[in-house]
Amino acid sequence: MKTKLLSCALGIFWAAALAAAPATSVLLMGDAADRDFSRPVAVTKARAIVRTGAEQVVITAARITFDPATKTLACVGEVAFETAGRVVRAKDLVLELGDIS
Repeated sequence: MKTKLLSCALGIFWAAALAAAPATSVLLMGDAADRDFSRPVAVTKARAIVRTGAEQVVITAARITFDPATKTLACVGEVAFETAGRVVRAKDLVLELGDIS
């Protein structure tokens, strides 16, 4: 229960921080079935690096889907969310990103 609350609080914090930031960049790594980044892209054995200014978050999951239309990262399965030297483990996490460069 503590993990769910912590991951929820961390997700809310990062959603607010990313939405307020001037620009966010996303790097997806893993096995992509499709390289057309104008529509949702699912990556398996995935890792995403989300960078906003000097802040960086590294997310690993079994599958991460990036949707450029809604600017969201949907992480499926067990998720490790690492920032500022801390790791939070969660399950099925969705992040709304701000402006993406």
